[in-house]
Amino acid sequence: MNKKLILAALFILIINSIFANETINLSCDDALELAINNNLSLKSSSIDLNMKKRAKNSSWNQFVPSLKFGGTYVLNNVKPDAARVTNPVTGAVVTEYEVPQSFVSFNLDMNFVLNLAMFMGIESAIKDYQMGLISYDIAVANLSSSIKKAYYNLILAKESIKILEDNISTVQKQYNLAKSNYKNGLVPEIVVLQVESSLEALKPKLSNQKAMLNAACMQFKINLGLDFDDEIILVSSVDDIIEQDYNLNSDTIVSKYIDNRLDVQSLVYSIDMLEFSKKINYVGSMTPSLIIGAGYRPSRGLYTDDSLTDPSTAEDWTDKGAFTIGFSLPVDSFFPFGKVFTSGEDIQDGINKLNSQLENVLRLSEVEIRSLVLNIETSKESIKSMELNEKLAQKVYNQNYKRFKSGMIEFLDLENSNNQLNQAKLGVIQEKLKLASYIVDLEKATNSTIGDLNEK
Repeated sequence: MNKKLILAALFILIINSIFANETINLSCDDALELAINNNLSLKSSSIDLNMKKRAKNSSWNQFVPSLKFGGTYVLNNVKPDAARVTNPVTGAVVTEYEVPQSFVSFNLDMNFVLNLAMFMGIESAIKDYQMGLISYDIAVANLSSSIKKAYYNLILAKESIKILEDNISTVQKQYNLAKSNYKNGLVPEIVVLQVESSLEALKPKLSNQKAMLNAACMQFKINLGLDFDDEIILVSSVDDIIEQDYNLNSDTIVSKYIDNRLDVQSLVYSIDMLEFSKKINYVGSMTPSLIIGAGYRPSRGLYTDDSLTDPSTAEDWTDKGAFTIGFSLPVDSFFPFGKVFTSGEDIQDGINKLNSQLENVLRLSEVEIRSLVLNIETSKESIKSMELNEKLAQKVYNQNYKRFKSGMIEFLDLENSNNQLNQAKLGVIQEKLKLASYIVDLEKATNSTIGDLNEK
């Protein structure tokens, strides 16, 4: 019996170990790698890029001539009369031959058109693929930015919950002290009730923050392609990115990195593609096309009476194929009011529009970069001041707690100093999150890393 119990227990342990939730130690870099590999939105962008790559690699196949093979069977509704061979002198019928009612034929046709625009089409496919690479990089950059912010936000959300839990523990101690003092006759019952009310008011806040954290974790797991049941442990720290000694120069960053922005590169490539499209429009419509064709079309009549078949032609196949070569030049393309020139003007308008957009993006990008650098410097100084304020608030609370313990101050005074301490702690956390967000945004705005932007 004992053996059966032991085996059953072992079986349960093995099953639990198999189906146990996976625990993943996750650094910020690990999160980025998982997101890039598993994110569904990015997979869609990757499919688009693969399509453009395939188009680039197969762009040469436009030089493969078209080749068609077919067959036909013809049956006339009325059987034709027999063919007669007559004596030219007497007019008498010498011989009669059957004219077949049905025929069978086959055809093999080749056609090839060559134009200078076809060679340019290969380069166009290459440019389109390069544009696809930029679009994919933009999708990766957007995803990386959101994942980094979400990662740091989860870290600081957990720290906020810890502050609230510590606060509940602190108020619990105050409540225990108030009850003890009440029993000893040192404070009135109203003090106990005030402390208890403050304690109970904190518990729903903790539940709400935990619920918000769980929802954020689920969304984070979706973005990483993880299962909801997987437990993630965030091993990186916000301090890893915000406590480095940065020396950022706005002028240097703008001059060196503004052209490196992905949105700027995208516009530059779009302008280049439109200019190239304009060339193809004129070359394809205003240069001659060489047309080469060849066909092989054997056919044969189907006879029903071999005795009436012309022995000289009964087994013959007739060939109506041909080889052709020529050229074609659309004359209307040279008309200044024709669709070719109109299309070229439309493309040029598109180029001018993109140039205006590029100029505007460059101006806005400079403002964005300079603002982010300024925000980073301001936030760093704010964190120093807020950390000092937190230390001072902690000292004030410690002194007030001693005074409350000895009955020198009211609970409301202690509660006020405790609230100020918690606000100071939360302020530091929120400012650290702002600084981390500014750094992530600056990296995205320059398509670089904060280490590259730092002046040694």
